[in-house]
Amino acid sequence: MNSAGSVSNVGRATGWNTASHAQLQHVNSNLSNAVKGNGALNHSLTSTNVHAGTATHGLNGAKAGALTGAKVGALSPQANAIRGNWAANANHHCMNGRGWWAGRNFIGFGGYGLWGGWGYSPWLNFYPWWYWWGNPGWGYCSNYLGYGGDNGYYYNYGPSGNVVYQNGQVVVDGQAVGTDAEYAQSAAELANIDPADLKAVAAADWLPLGTFGWAITQDEVDPARVIQLAVSKNGLVSGTVHNRTSGNTYMVQGRVDKETQRLAFTIGDDRNTVLETGIYNLTQDQTPVLCHFGLSQTQTYNFVRLPEPEHEPATQPLPGVNPAPAAPAPEAGAAAEPAGGDAAPAIAATRGQER
Repeated sequence: MNSAGSVSNVGRATGWNTASHAQLQHVNSNLSNAVKGNGALNHSLTSTNVHAGTATHGLNGAKAGALTGAKVGALSPQANAIRGNWAANANHHCMNGRGWWAGRNFIGFGGYGLWGGWGYSPWLNFYPWWYWWGNPGWGYCSNYLGYGGDNGYYYNYGPSGNVVYQNGQVVVDGQAVGTDAEYAQSAAELANIDPADLKAVAAADWLPLGTFGWAITQDEVDPARVIQLAVSKNGLVSGTVHNRTSGNTYMVQGRVDKETQRLAFTIGDDRNTVLETGIYNLTQDQTPVLCHFGLSQTQTYNFVRLPEPEHEPATQPLPGVNPAPAAPAPEAGAAAEPAGGDAAPAIAATRGQER
């Protein structure tokens, strides 16, 4: 962050109270209908089934899906460059060991920021530090949040995407869901979290979404900002943003809306800047993220998943981590392994197979 919560020099409004709660509920209802309609949940980022707002662009589903797939693919060169620079500049790494968290102060969120007085606290050692770098994949994440077998909805912002600002309206998959201001305010309402709610989440109920380099421009290949995110079983979102240039570290707080899979959050003490994407997006290797500066200004950023650092083996079962396969049974006549011997199965440190 440049200063208390700012992510760019874009000017920001300060009032979010221009729409009633009923109006915002209407926006959410419209958004839910849009993401569930016309087969929009049939997503595959490697095929033409990615839904891209066909009514908005006047294209058939396959062509619109191909455009969105191409846009998603266009993030890859920047993402690969970011990951390459991250690997090459080990001295700039952060969140990469118990020592990095020791004694670190966090900016924001109602005085809960010092030494993990909020929800997500990797430095308190409930789970290993490296666990928070993992990607459980959509299948595991979906079941964890109670979606069951629901497909993920990919939020793609801007031209050739499925979330488009058009003539004062936000259009999602061809359907107007609300005005620009109403859509921004609905994101702010979703992100508005009581610190006590985060603190009340059991430590075992946080699932990692991973650690991302945060590019604020399309040509940034060594981002100063790194963000680490986790989600609770009841859909709360928490995490950490570290600015490698300033040295400041901020807390993240927000929520996932189960009906729309929309995820919105704020950073530090700044409630006038709200970021949003989809929970499904954050199980991918790179994703666009929409930032609202007040009610009328937006900017799109890229989050790029960073490679998991080398670490010690896991010593306990971890959500989203697969155990190693059991050793094959000994052949007939073979000597049995002594009880308690070295053949006791270890927990593998591999992640879910969907990423």
